[in-house]
Amino acid sequence: MEKKRVAIIGAGVCGLIACKHFLDHGFNPIVFESDSDIGGVWSHTLGSTRLQTQAALYRFSDFPWPDNVTDKRPHNTQVMEYFRSYANHFGLFRCIKFKHRVVSIEYIGKDGEKMVAWELWAGNGEAFGDGRGVWLITVEHEGSIETYEMDFIILCIGLHSGLPNIPKFPEGKGPEVFQGQVLHSVDYSNMGPKKAAELVKNKLVSVVGFHKSAVDIAAECANVNGKEPTYTVMKTSKQCFETIVVTLYH
Repeated sequence: MEKKRVAIIGAGVCGLIACKHFLDHGFNPIVFESDSDIGGVWSHTLGSTRLQTQAALYRFSDFPWPDNVTDKRPHNTQVMEYFRSYANHFGLFRCIKFKHRVVSIEYIGKDGEKMVAWELWAGNGEAFGDGRGVWLITVEHEGSIETYEMDFIILCIGLHSGLPNIPKFPEGKGPEVFQGQVLHSVDYSNMGPKKAAELVKNKLVSVVGFHKSAVDIAAECANVNGKEPTYTVMKTSKQCFETIVVTLYH
């Protein structure tokens, strides 16, 4: 049987599972990961982050948590170690290209209008179609651009990847006129625990939003900065919850 060329974009939890699945079925997938580590959002999270669900309900079906993890809700460092153990055990790292950012995807071989009219996957219900079309994936790595030809692509980029959702402010009433510093929760998390703690120390902090990330950030800031209060600002509207901004007053 001919081995089809498979590309997986993203090395988070779903990307790792997809990679293992294809390896189990005799394929040699390539995983393109823009970051330098696996784990997706888990690789850049708050220092206080733990699992929201119990570990018994958050695990790979074919790879149990190690015996030394006894917490019901493991710390994020334990979660990351679990992911790395999984990837090592099943030989997934050899398939992953780190710091390879996909910049474009193009399908060659079918007319665009015909593709839109497809009622079945690939036009015939088969994963690899009729074998006449190919996917061209353009990838950036350390300043160089390379194009890969693939027969099948799986997008595992998650719900929380990409650029932060920043609200639009009226002219003259946005962050540019604020005397302090404004950060999105994504940027705050990407700093890492040590840098984030240094940033908020001795600062008056306001956290806009009241979902989990906002509450976690507010609690973390309050623990680091006991001298100055940490405020949370919220509305009942859904739109407010979609964006979390940390404001630091000098």
